[in-house]
Amino acid sequence: SAAFAGPLLDIAGEQSGGIHLVGKSQSGKSTSAYIAGSVWGRGDRDGQIRAWRGTANGLEGVASETSDTVLILDEMGQADSREVGDIIYMLANNTGKMRAGRSGNARTRKTWRVFFLSTGEVTLAAKMGEAGKRTMAGQEVRLVNISADAGAGMGAFENLHDMESGGALSDHLRVASRTWYGTASRAFLSRLAQDRGNDAEGLLEAIKAIRARFDDAYLPEGADGQVRSVSARFSLIAAGGELAAGYGVLPWQGGEAFRAAGACFQSWLAERGGAGASEDQQAIEQVRAFIEEHGESRFTNLSRDTGGEVVANENIRTNYRAGFKRRVGTPEGDQWQYLLLPEMFRKEVCKGLDAKRAARALCDAGYLLPDPSGRMSQSVRIPDVGRSRVYVVSSAIMGDDDA
Repeated sequence: SAAFAGPLLDIAGEQSGGIHLVGKSQSGKSTSAYIAGSVWGRGDRDGQIRAWRGTANGLEGVASETSDTVLILDEMGQADSREVGDIIYMLANNTGKMRAGRSGNARTRKTWRVFFLSTGEVTLAAKMGEAGKRTMAGQEVRLVNISADAGAGMGAFENLHDMESGGALSDHLRVASRTWYGTASRAFLSRLAQDRGNDAEGLLEAIKAIRARFDDAYLPEGADGQVRSVSARFSLIAAGGELAAGYGVLPWQGGEAFRAAGACFQSWLAERGGAGASEDQQAIEQVRAFIEEHGESRFTNLSRDTGGEVVANENIRTNYRAGFKRRVGTPEGDQWQYLLLPEMFRKEVCKGLDAKRAARALCDAGYLLPDPSGRMSQSVRIPDVGRSRVYVVSSAIMGDDDA
């Protein structure tokens, strides 16, 4: 279905974007790429399948050659970890770099509009992490991870179709993809061009109807714009598959492509952890990781003496203090609270993030406790310090109230 989505980008007015099949070796992800490639040409590495191993400059030419079709890049693990993030932005932005010619005048930039399909044993985040880089939300939206595990114990496959094993089915599909190829795209484009020429408005409305049904069926209410963008891509994949089935190019029952695209979108959404903004989830994970790593060493333990006075534990020295922690009673039972000092929260705990947005994300998730006026920080009396504003984070962020 993804292979048929490329020609719809222009009709639907969508930007380039892609999906990344990620899974262990021999899971069927490369076979899936070969099948998609066979729609347009020979479905193997000597045909439509390109390797991730290459430069951003080289991939400009490949993207230009595959405009309005599908660009397939196999094995992200071979890519340069320093360039892979920039490549994703470049492919999704539909244009190459601005360059000067010999005379100093600007050369014509390569442009394209393409759906790209990637495979690999590592995610984009893991690959960029090899070079010490962090993925941005924009990159994660432009290339979304889909697990090459359908949950049936056969890797990417759900049904063996009378084959004796997943390996046998994969071998059969690989042979077929490099033996019979290119016919499907020609048949699809012939019908698509005919419909667009005869009734462009009707074709657009048919595509819109499929996409609207997809959103109604799978897009959570109140979803963030990033999630809506990804839903739009999967709804276009659904539309491509449904049109191809309707044209008789794919031997599927109506609704099969729709269901499959929906299953993949739901898998991505579950792995993502919700329909909110990616930056907000990242902030929660980063604060959680900081507390996991430094909860015992960089937080001074506060307790009450026999007179009920709040005191610091003088028997334990706290080096490079990030804040304090205290145990409090709640309706759910006793739990720890971490009192993060404002400067440490901004400069270290939320390093690389917008600290204000991070605090709001924590608050919205119920992990940060605001003061009665709604301010993100609270005024708390600290022994030997006096009253100080701190960010109060509940241990519920650890997934266990008794963390």
